Amino acid sequence: MEQRGIVTERGDINREIVAKNGLLWQLMAKIKQLKDWLKEAVTPAVQREEKPSIMAQLNQYKKEIKEAKETIQAEPPALVELRARFNTALENLKRVDRRMKSANGIDEFDKIMVERRKAYNENSALKSEVKKAEASLPQRKPRSWDLEQ
Repeated sequence: MEQRGIVTERGDINREIVAKNGLLWQLMAKIKQLKDWLKEAVTPAVQREEKPSIMAQLNQYKKEIKEAKETIQAEPPALVELRARFNTALENLKRVDRRMKSANGIDEFDKIMVERRKAYNENSALKSEVKKAEASLPQRKPRSWDLEQ
């Protein structure tokens, strides 16, 4: 009947199947093309002898940024040593305060009080030195070391 020019329901179904199969073949060809493109983009530059892949470039940029941040954040050894001295003076002051609480008699208390004044003065001087050194660091806001602790 279709050959004679009469449209049938079965003929409509067959035409619909042929159209959908054509669309399916086009989609499969596009997927294959995208897979080939993706494989080429991910292949390392050593194998292709071209420019590095996008992922390799991204990893290189991340590495460079990390190294730059570490360079900026690195503190000078003098500041590290100054902070260590400040921490030692602070611990010394705390130790003297503990001794003062357990002092027996006024004479011992007076001796410990003289020690405490010396420890306090040393601690204060080191604290101001640390703040000055932190303020002189490039690209950094001054911060208080004892607040961080």
